[in-house]
Amino acid sequence: MIKYNKSNLNKIVGLLTESAYKVRFEKGNFVSGHAVVLNRKIVIVNKFLQIDMKINALLEIMYNIEIETGMLSPVSLRLYKELIKSGLIKHNLKSIKSEEE
Repeated sequence: MIKYNKSNLNKIVGLLTESAYKVRFEKGNFVSGHAVVLNRKIVIVNKFLQIDMKINALLEIMYNIEIETGMLSPVSLRLYKELIKSGLIKHNLKSIKSEEE
């Protein structure tokens, strides 16, 4: 389980950024607190959410998108594996193929 603090929020944002996603915190009227534009790889999170809700929104997004682990730095890869182990995100096929190569 991860702690809900600014440092871990920044690590998760970094992980998504290394995976070629652009993460933006903006004001908006999002029902779930976030939006994803898949064809442009943009993640938008409501900037007025508390840190724990921002982290939960990003984890929910990561649960539903493919992360290419081949693009991740060792630090981000370790965080990614911790999130999978804790069950907060799922391991997808693209990630499995990248690790086997």
